[in-house]
Amino acid sequence: MKNISKLLTISMLGFLLGGCGSETTAQSDLSVKSRKSTLNAGNQGMSLDLILTNNYASNVQVELKDLVVNVSPCVIERSSLNPNSVSFGTQRNIEMTAQLLFKGECLPTNYKLEGTTVLTLDGKSRELPFVSLSQELNVTALSEEENSSETNTTAPIDPEELIRPILVIPNDLKEIKLNTNSQSVDIAIKVFDGTTPYTKGSVKVELPSSVLTGEDVGLFEAYEVPVNEQGIATFKYTGPSNLKSLIQQNHKSSSFKFYHIKNASAKQALKITYSVQEDTYVPVEYSLDVSTQDSDFSMGIPNNQKTFTVNIEDADGKNINNSDIKITKIEVSTENALLVNLINTKTGGVETTLNLENTNHSAFVLTSKKLSGIAPIRVNVEFIDNNKQVKKLSTIINVRVMSGLPSAISISYVGTGIDASRAKYEEKFAISVTDEYGNKVNTRPYISLGALVGYTVDGGEASAVETNETKRLYYGKNDIENDIANGIINPMDDSVANTTQFEDSKLTDVFKYVNSEGTNSDKLVVFGKGKNYEAMGKWDFSKIDNNTLKLEDDYLGTIREGLSYAIGRNYYQDQCADDSREWLGSTDAESYQLDEEGTVVVSYKYDYHLTGKDALIWVNLSGYQSDTEKNTRIGEVSKHTLRGRGLESRPTAGYAIAKGTTSIVKFDIHHTEVAEWYQNAHFGYGIVANKCANVTVLDSSNFYDARSCTNEGVAYVKFSVTAPADKDCNFNIQDVVVADEF
Repeated sequence: MKNISKLLTISMLGFLLGGCGSETTAQSDLSVKSRKSTLNAGNQGMSLDLILTNNYASNVQVELKDLVVNVSPCVIERSSLNPNSVSFGTQRNIEMTAQLLFKGECLPTNYKLEGTTVLTLDGKSRELPFVSLSQELNVTALSEEENSSETNTTAPIDPEELIRPILVIPNDLKEIKLNTNSQSVDIAIKVFDGTTPYTKGSVKVELPSSVLTGEDVGLFEAYEVPVNEQGIATFKYTGPSNLKSLIQQNHKSSSFKFYHIKNASAKQALKITYSVQEDTYVPVEYSLDVSTQDSDFSMGIPNNQKTFTVNIEDADGKNINNSDIKITKIEVSTENALLVNLINTKTGGVETTLNLENTNHSAFVLTSKKLSGIAPIRVNVEFIDNNKQVKKLSTIINVRVMSGLPSAISISYVGTGIDASRAKYEEKFAISVTDEYGNKVNTRPYISLGALVGYTVDGGEASAVETNETKRLYYGKNDIENDIANGIINPMDDSVANTTQFEDSKLTDVFKYVNSEGTNSDKLVVFGKGKNYEAMGKWDFSKIDNNTLKLEDDYLGTIREGLSYAIGRNYYQDQCADDSREWLGSTDAESYQLDEEGTVVVSYKYDYHLTGKDALIWVNLSGYQSDTEKNTRIGEVSKHTLRGRGLESRPTAGYAIAKGTTSIVKFDIHHTEVAEWYQNAHFGYGIVANKCANVTVLDSSNFYDARSCTNEGVAYVKFSVTAPADKDCNFNIQDVVVADEF
């Protein structure tokens, strides 16, 4: 294997010298090492954390793509590598995480990273295959990790969590041409997991926005279709009923987007175009149209009603009189009775199919239920024109049934990256919103969000100056008595704006040191358990007294007691620096718009030294409070430890302990991505398997408040290590991870 590495190095040098036409000599190499490897239960798969190091000369641009991890002797059934392509800029090290699922039980011994290298020098590029040296996995250490209480272990891998199905629309279906009215087409969407057909879940279709104006874009028999055993979801589509009319109105095509429910962000577009052959086309004397107030083909839930009118027009677009034709039948039917029904205005009952009065401009009324989505409505008309000819017209309208007002929010951590150009870590969160009936909110509302990372000093302290011993103004589940939190929110008088008050029911001077004035004023964040979501989230306030705050925004909910809360700001002051510098965190925008799935992924960027700080991530939007039946703002809060992008101990090689001796050894903790110490924060770690006779933890920054300036604020752990009497031993720690601040 060493010879292979030398040959690879020589070939790369040859590329740089000859292929790029430069006289620059580059000592080339890419190296890979594992930081953490953990088998899951039953040896069915593993998690592998890697560090990829670039040792090329700085003037050589290095990219890696199509990366995969292979382990021997195991056969990989499914894998996920994040990221699976990298570009080295000023970074020399990039961290990667692989999740592997084996075909059956297996005990891996070696791994290698494979892909394609793209090298660029003086503007010229060349691709080369990349195969790392085979690296040994310490299987014994892996087995110990599973049962070690000192090591952070990985939960069993759920194979489905690794899958992000990709859709493929065959080339002959990417653009479908219709030349006859109500033409039927089967649209077979192929689903893959990598190169293997994926046979689970279902595929959805997203209609163009023109359906909201009543445009006939055709009808799908189902708007969500399960994937069959061949990995295919087949949609049955019926085209518009009057192509000629659409073309005359300059509506010459419609575009639909398809996506698998497990990967809504990867949508594939399909275009349907309309044409008529003039030489075979028989002119349409009449056309059928459905209208509604404000041309808004959407309605709310539940039990909302909306009226639509059926219109028959002549070839010139003029509404006909009942004397011009004899209408014999107008039939309306709903194609999805789970969403809407027709109201029989004569009986007051609801129907799925209804015959209207045989007159032009007949109206029908839809009533919604509790589910949201697309409700296709079919209209069929039969009549005898003034030439005594029997005519039939039909059309389909798609009514978008909107979800109810938002009533519940979730905040889920997605992952951590790095924005080196701004010297920030970047953490992503998925915000999801539903209505009280469980529908994903499809009304695309905006949300506001932010975070508290610094906390005001509790008023019970002797001074407002924050130290490593002062209590933060934070009352969560571990800071309450008898399982009852202290916070109370009271609307006081619903008829008068800005009268809502928030108070602590037990502590009289708790708000003594809060700052409610100026640009750096503190914010109140309310959280807790139970249906208190109209009280949750961030509130601006002014102080009434030392245990009462007046909220600046109107609160229309009921009195809520037993609330947890915190007061603070979006910056953290470094107590260990004489210049009192601050560390900041912020979102890219003050508000974000949800997609039609009721979800948005947001980014929170923060200075490196905020890693390990416990932040309160808050979200607010206007929504519906089910128990009060009022429109109100709602919120959600998540306590989250900012993770950064990995830590390592220094010295990385650990310590050699001479036989028969005892040494005091100390490890300081460092960021792997940046040249910064990990400061004012806690961490977890594991001990590398060793043959030392005795290991005792003497001291650690974990023993103190995370705000402590011990060791100048740098996180550390100190051991007493004794070697056996007859031989030397080596001692090191591994798997260093961020731990909760408090």
